[in-house]
Formats: sequence, C-alpha cells, structure tokens
Amino acid sequence: LVVASISALVLLAVRANAPEHGGTVDRLVRLLAAGASLLTILIVASALRRLALYESALGSTMLRLACAVFAVWMAVVFLVLAGGFVRGRNASRNRLPLVLLVSAFATLFVWNAMNPEAYVARQNLDRGARGASLDVAYLAELSDDAVPTIGAAIDRLTPTQRIELLRLVCDRAAVERRSLLATNVAHGRAQDTLEALCRR
Repeated sequence: LVVASISALVLLAVRANAPEHGGTVDRLVRLLAAGASLLTILIVASALRRLALYESALGSTMLRLACAVFAVWMAVVFLVLAGGFVRGRNASRNRLPLVLLVSAFATLFVWNAMNPEAYVARQNLDRGARGASLDVAYLAELSDDAVPTIGAAIDRLTPTQRIELLRLVCDRAAVERRSLLATNVAHGRAQDTLEALCRR
C-alpha cells in the first residue's frame, strides 16, 4: 500500500508536469501512465489478498480493516487516474481533484456507517464460534462501539473463551470512569450491555 501511494504521487506529478501537445510523445506518455495506473491496481489487489489471508489465519483487527478500506479507495484513485490519462489532462483537469475529494469523503462516510469496531468484533466472534482461535484480549480492548456486538454473541463462544472475555470486559468496565461530557450514545449502549453481562 505504501508502494501504491508513492506510485500515485509520481503519477499525479507526471500528470501535472507533462507537456500536452497532442503529438506522438504526448500520447505515449499518457498511454504509459495509464498503463502504470492499471498495473498498480494489481499491487493493490495483492495487498487486499494478503490482508484477507491474515484475517483468515489470525482474525480481524482495526488496522487490517483500515488497510483494506484504504486499498479499495486506492484502487478507485488509480482507476480515476487511468481515465484521466486516457482522456488527456485538459479534458480531466477540473474534474480529477473533485472526483478524488468526493471519493475520499464517500470512503470516510462508509467507514463511519459500517461501525468498524463492531464489524471487527463480529468477524472475530464469528470465527471463535466456528472453533477458530479467538484473541479475547484484543476484543476486550475495543471501544464502546464493540460492546453490544460482544454481548449479543458471547453465548456462542466456548465456556473458556466466554469466561475469559467476560472477565476482561468487566474488569475494564470496573476501572473505567467517564465524565458526563465524555458520555455518548455508544457509551450508554455499552453500559447497558455491561450491566447485563457483568451480573453473570
């Protein structure tokens, strides 16, 4: 993903500085840059494949999920860049920054709408319920957004996993104190879930 990001910066610099006269050299530069954009999507696809393998073997984490979402956005960026090179700089000059900005905001909107910590908790709890290894310590470290998901799925875990996860979550809840200003809807839902769980 770092390599893809560097490639994007290089291609943006090429797009901004390459002279556009409509001649053979100009067409060759645009063709090569569009090809480089499309080939870099293969790097992004490789990153997504590796992330999927990590998640399959070790479970989901916030970092892996963030990298996957970023990789999908990078693929969109390279598709837009390739299209810009094919059309020519003058044809796409005014649209490219707007398209990239809108795609970035759309990605952030999707990120927030999917409730990422609840998603990570759900993925890991599903793995645990299927008999895969479960990092209960990591689950217990997730924020209030993940607590209702943990509460809804905890009975599907093995007794050992359930007892350990309950211990960690309830121990954290016992020492965690928040001011009134730090209270929000997610915290309220988490507290309701913890009151029910920690009575067990």
